[in-house]
Amino acid sequence: MINSVSIVPDFFQRVKTISFPEVIRVFYDEEPRRSKIHCPFHEEKTPSFHIYENGFFCFSCGEKGDSIDFIVKLYNLRPINAAKLIAERFGLPVSNGPLSRQDMLRLARAKAERLREKRLKEAFDNWARLAGQQVRILAEAIRLQLEEKGLDIEEDLLPLVHELPRLEWWANILAEGTGEEKLELFRNKDFRRWFTCKN
Repeated sequence: MINSVSIVPDFFQRVKTISFPEVIRVFYDEEPRRSKIHCPFHEEKTPSFHIYENGFFCFSCGEKGDSIDFIVKLYNLRPINAAKLIAERFGLPVSNGPLSRQDMLRLARAKAERLREKRLKEAFDNWARLAGQQVRILAEAIRLQLEEKGLDIEEDLLPLVHELPRLEWWANILAEGTGEEKLELFRNKDFRRWFTCKN
């Protein structure tokens, strides 16, 4: 439960220093794709809710704002309670007066952890992109050989031809799969045997 405490004048600004994509990740279940999700404020089939560093805009219903506005609308809260909720989830102090040394250290650690997570996600996304290219190139080369030679394909290429459906399935996961599906593929021993997963 969020305590009722006096709020320093710059409290809202402190809360707004947390990037909006991080707020989305903590408070909303849908994983953004190309910085878009399905708008939580109306029904839609195609994502039109655009996520920016400092806020959002839905090109379908026109909703817009920052992280506090998002939580206000999502949970039907007053702005001060929305800001307190965000602060609580991210370990920001909700107290009067300047930040203590302990609070500053906690904030620095939280910021470092968010930066580490962001870098890990960027590295993983880069791996998925490069691995997807490798899989597609191999699958296309096999398909090209199959189209050119048909039943006269060399016997040593037949094992690759039999792997074509699996390679195309892997390429599809890497191109359009969820984060969980890509992570499962990253951990898959068969996939790792085919494609070395280098950092």
